Amino acid sequence: MPDPRLIANFRTDARGVPKFKDRGRRRHYKIVIEVENPPKDTYAATFSLDPSYYDSLREITPDEAGAIRLAISSYGDYAVAVKLRTSKGVIELNQSLARSLREGIRRSPALTVAGGDTGSSDDAVADALDYIARH
Repeated sequence: MPDPRLIANFRTDARGVPKFKDRGRRRHYKIVIEVENPPKDTYAATFSLDPSYYDSLREITPDEAGAIRLAISSYGDYAVAVKLRTSKGVIELNQSLARSLREGIRRSPALTVAGGDTGSSDDAVADALDYIARH
């Protein structure tokens, strides 16, 4: 089985455009962070987000299918750390949010960041990724 890794995706509307809330001078994008290939014996995961979050440590359990997903909103890039607790011990994953989004976009057949032929949704995803990476 492949090693676990972090990926993330923008939540999008029906047209594939990333959803966000405009809060003052910042766009807070709706994002789902996921652990790809979690060990089957994972019973909990602790996500460490940027300290600016009200609740920067979030503990979740896998869903019925074994997926580990956390929904957040973010206006910028920061390091995401996850501790997977398994029957064999703890596995730590660390990666920037922007890189996790790039990985998620690359794995999604419906999205391409540049040069795709779905038009405005590709441009909107590229703009959102650029916005996150710059902030």
